[in-house]
This record gives sequence, structure tokens and C-alpha cells, in this order.
Amino acid sequence: MNKLTRLAFTCAGILILGVGCPQTQTKPADEYTSTPSESGGDANDNTASEESGDIDLSGEAVGNGQVKFTWKTDKDLGEAQRFILVRSTEQDPEHSGKNHWFRMHGSKREILWTQNPTGTMHYRVCITQSDAFDTCDSYSNDVEVDVK
Repeated sequence: MNKLTRLAFTCAGILILGVGCPQTQTKPADEYTSTPSESGGDANDNTASEESGDIDLSGEAVGNGQVKFTWKTDKDLGEAQRFILVRSTEQDPEHSGKNHWFRMHGSKREILWTQNPTGTMHYRVCITQSDAFDTCDSYSNDVEVDVK
């Protein structure tokens, strides 16, 4: 009986501890991205060049696997919109959830993406609604960067 009582108390303790833990959502490993460093750039910097369309993206390798991006848009962004920057070895990457990406608030216009792999990478930024699927409404031009 003593062993049975210990087992019951142990199970009850584990159950109580498990109930108190917050629920977390996980993503497959291929959906995790490097954490970007956000800097400057706000919604007031939204003039785009005539030939760029909705979003004009530029990027520059700054060393140590870091790439600095800036973009301009002529779209009037609503409160619910945000940007997603996507990366791929292929030209014109799209946000599929299977490539590397990260989200930014719609007021951002520049970012430093760290921990990129070295070599030639392609990047685009898109505008999305804050919905569960992160569906991109429009994409920027493709930017090819030789990451060092």
C-alpha cells in the first residue's frame, strides 16, 4: 500500500505541475529564422521610386553574415498590415513558410538581418494582413546579396 500511495502522489504532483505550465506553440525547425535587429526607419519614409511598384527593396552585406535592408513603399498601410522579409537561394522567393523569413510591424522601413549563411542569397519583402495564414498581398523587387 505504501508504494501505491507514493505512486499516486507522484502522478498527482506531475499532473498539477503540468496543468500550471503555459501552452506554447512550436514550429518545425525549417520555419525558424534568425532574429533580426530592428533599427530606425519608420512609416514616414514611404516614398517609392516610380519604377518600383508597391515596394522598393535594397540590401547590403555588412559582414559577419549580416545584411542591412531598407525599403520604400507607396502603399498606404493600415494598422493590421505588416512586412515579411523572405530569403532563399532561388530568385524571387515567396513566403511559403518553408523558407527563411521574419515578420515586422508595418511601420518599419529598415532592418539588420543577422546570422545569414554566406554566399549568394535572394531576398524580397512583402506586405501582409495580420491573419493566421500571413498571405502576402504584394512583393518587392528581388535583391541578390553576396553575404560574407
